[in-house]
Amino acid sequence: YADTIPIIGGCGSLNSTDLSTQMAYEIDSRISGITASDTTKMLWSTRGNGTEGWMRSGTVWTALGTTPIDFTGASPWNNYSDYTLAGTLISPRHVVFTQHAPIINGSTIIFVDNENNIISRTIANIPQIQIGGDIQIAVLNEDVPSSIAYYPIIDLFTFQNYWKNVPNTPIIILDKEDKVLIKNASGIMMNLLYYLGFEISPRSDFNENIITGDSSNPVFGVIGGRLVLLSSVSTEIYGTFSSSFINDINSAMTTLGGGGIKFPHLTFLVLSHNLFRNLVWSQRLFPLLKIAQMGRK
Repeated sequence: YADTIPIIGGCGSLNSTDLSTQMAYEIDSRISGITASDTTKMLWSTRGNGTEGWMRSGTVWTALGTTPIDFTGASPWNNYSDYTLAGTLISPRHVVFTQHAPIINGSTIIFVDNENNIISRTIANIPQIQIGGDIQIAVLNEDVPSSIAYYPIIDLFTFQNYWKNVPNTPIIILDKEDKVLIKNASGIMMNLLYYLGFEISPRSDFNENIITGDSSNPVFGVIGGRLVLLSSVSTEIYGTFSSSFINDINSAMTTLGGGGIKFPHLTFLVLSHNLFRNLVWSQRLFPLLKIAQMGRK
């Protein structure tokens, strides 16, 4: 299927080919006028214990406005390490973790949809194969339902052409408390994405230090009201840049199996010529994870 997601608000000055401008707008427009507090940072109004008791917050800053951001594909809990060693879906059946903080085969992992329904799955296989600096892929025992999101990874060529001004681009990181933090993407070097705290309000108000136990939580950019997976937390200042290892990720997913009719479900983000006027998201059933650029001149 494919669905077209309009950019929040009018394009105006956003009708450019600069991902830094777009990603900044997506976050700044949402936190404008919002006072940072636990109430506006926490994903949950009631944080569950295991496979029950989860209720999403309506006051977290990413839930406000006309297009709430969908975190249903970010797992909040597993029975191996409770609220740590988080996993993030990149297909209905494949989860990305960090290699240095792995979960184990047979673990129960949960996802919570936007109606607070709890989806429980089992880690069917997580081979001890490291991708890049710190990426590991697991496969679930069965697909999650369509009420649970999964997140695309942008191909490296697109980032090199459209994300030309990486420093000071605001990005989202979840921590082990499931607070939605804002970090500064300070640079990409040697296949690592570096992130720091902002020093100027209001972005700085939504920052907290990354600490022990935050490893494996997702690092997201926001484009067209949707999350794209940039990395997972490896240290307090960097994570492996996922876009540098798309081929390796695809290879691992294909080897693990567990997709649609023949191959894993993978997501394309199709950029129109105007780039940010509309973003089209579509599912395909062949092994490739990238953004296809359409109508380029």
